[in-house]
Amino acid sequence: LDDGSEGVDRTLGALDAAGVRHAGSARSAAEAARPTILSAGPGKRAAKVAHLAYTYGTNDIPLPAGKPWTVNVTDERRIVAEARKARRA
Repeated sequence: LDDGSEGVDRTLGALDAAGVRHAGSARSAAEAARPTILSAGPGKRAAKVAHLAYTYGTNDIPLPAGKPWTVNVTDERRIVAEARKARRA
């Protein structure tokens, strides 16, 4: 968050360009709503694993105004709800 939402956008863009999946930060509400599901193993036998990520704090750096999806801040109810949603994915 040191560079605000623009820095998060650049970082996520670099991860995307390198083919690295990510969770815990997003560029939009729609992106934040999609669970990151990874496959482990070959073909039809591959196991699906949800990657969920949260932070307990931002070192006193405020979330960008109007963009609460920029960073997933720890909230127990949200974590449980997102884990259930990922299980259904």
